[in-house]
Amino acid sequence: KNYLLQLLQLCIINFDEMFEVGNKCKRNGHSLHLITLCDEAGIFDAFYFLRDQLAGRGTPFLSFIYTISDKNLHPLFEQELSILEKRLPSDLIVHILRIDTTKYCFKQELLEATINSNSFQVMKFLVFGNAEYVNYVYGVIVFLDVKEFLINSKII
Repeated sequence: KNYLLQLLQLCIINFDEMFEVGNKCKRNGHSLHLITLCDEAGIFDAFYFLRDQLAGRGTPFLSFIYTISDKNLHPLFEQELSILEKRLPSDLIVHILRIDTTKYCFKQELLEATINSNSFQVMKFLVFGNAEYVNYVYGVIVFLDVKEFLINSKII
């Protein structure tokens, strides 16, 4: 009888711990909205970063904005991004943004809509790409009233 009581207590403790761990992952996982932006120069680093984030525990919600030339018919990692987005729709949204590279016009409307529709406690930005792209996008994000300490960048 004493043995069964101890076993029952152990099961209750383990169940409570599992429940608490699940809540922490859920709370931590989706209290952060990580917005990753990249151009064709930064796609390799950005994609592998994205994939590592999705494979980790406590994954934040991820918005991935991939800016490419409007002349590029087959963007790198297009199929992989599509597969990940379909497999993990509650964790990831992907936008492939085609721009006229002769005018280098980044369409800030998508970024602005992403910021305005944010429903998470914290929003952070990562920008991967060539120096011109990173500096331009960084400036747009700051213009949209995002604090600079919430933006990280990597020039490729």
